[in-house]
Amino acid sequence: MEVGIRELKQQLSSVLDRAAAGEEIVVTERGRPKVRIVSIATTGRLDDGVRDGWITPPTRTGSVGRAARHRSDRRILDVLDDDRGADPAEVLGTGPGDDSRSA
Repeated sequence: MEVGIRELKQQLSSVLDRAAAGEEIVVTERGRPKVRIVSIATTGRLDDGVRDGWITPPTRTGSVGRAARHRSDRRILDVLDDDRGADPAEVLGTGPGDDSRSA
């Protein structure tokens, strides 16, 4: 939305409400863009990361493709337990150290 300075002064509250709702407001002076009003809430962590340099935006657009599917005979819980070095029986509460079932 473009709005002139005079109109902005007359309808400031409603213009700010529209900006807060996510609409970009361009304030013009004598027909030329002077200021852009945007909601603070519209910038998220992604925008902050790109601005601060810890996220690199994509260099091309389009689909990222399909994820490869992997099949395994192992349960995900067993894989995670192996990775973490845990005993699955203790994690599930069925091991020798489990005293919750002896009540």
